[in-house]
Amino acid sequence: MKRQVLIFSFGLLCTIFPTLLNASACSTLIKNIHQDVGQYSNGNSITGKRLAWMNIYWLKKRLGRASISKNLDTATGDPDKQQLQYTWHCPENEDTQLVAVANSKGLVTFIEGQYSSDAGAELFSAMLPQNRVSSSQMPTPITTPTAAPPPPIPEPNPAPKPEPAPAAKTEESTATDSLAALLNPYNEYFHTTIHTKENLVNDMISKMQFFYKNLRDCTPGIYRYSIYLQSGFIFPVSTIQGASKGTCQVETLFSVPQLGKINAKCNYPQKSLSVYTDDEAEALVKGKSFDKNNPSPRDKIEAEACDTYVNGKLQSKLVKS
Repeated sequence: MKRQVLIFSFGLLCTIFPTLLNASACSTLIKNIHQDVGQYSNGNSITGKRLAWMNIYWLKKRLGRASISKNLDTATGDPDKQQLQYTWHCPENEDTQLVAVANSKGLVTFIEGQYSSDAGAELFSAMLPQNRVSSSQMPTPITTPTAAPPPPIPEPNPAPKPEPAPAAKTEESTATDSLAALLNPYNEYFHTTIHTKENLVNDMISKMQFFYKNLRDCTPGIYRYSIYLQSGFIFPVSTIQGASKGTCQVETLFSVPQLGKINAKCNYPQKSLSVYTDDEAEALVKGKSFDKNNPSPRDKIEAEACDTYVNGKLQSKLVKS
């Protein structure tokens, strides 16, 4: 009997020991990536870096097997633009996880992680557009600066000429500047070349409807879309974990100027997801307002299913369930 116990214990140890080693490596690696993202966050300098963890094969070698799903983060669903989403949960804590989206070459285009420490829960994410497309494929910005022409060869003893008065800005040029200021952040984030407000709204609606369609079906993946506020665009990133026991788990991260990091953790009853219609998506993009005294069905579902944190602090619900 004692010998059987020893054999069982040895077999258990052979199973657990590699897991414990992997657990330590998992947490450490996620913290190191978080440090890199934080170190290069100012001025978006992370977009110019080529770090080891930006390669999915390097991550797989250190973290082992991942949960893999397709990441259809383009509204067109073009197969050439589809990427794979890899999710690792650290063995010592299921809440400690790393999500990486990689293209067909194994280059990481998006990274997201979360873990707990003595200081509290840490969440981070970063877009890596340098791995998304090659430099030859990068879209041309809306306003491309051109090199100044060479100065003219001066004539002998030229007569002084009066300085021309600065040209007054026309209404048309002012409107062009305002449109560029609106479009540039959107084009930079989604790597698009949109030039008109109409195309911008259509693209926003398309992305939101694509997310809502997959939310209705609880299709796992990472979905990116945008909402326009008075202070400018916010770019939520929603991760649909998938269906389990009649519910759909979704986590959404985004930042709001003057407010901070927002993290919404939702556990939707699958039967309630029918409220996320195409019309609802379009209305949200076009500025549908929230009415606390007369909340919509979607507002009620959000209140019941979601816990919202601002800079790590749980917020009270705006709608009473």
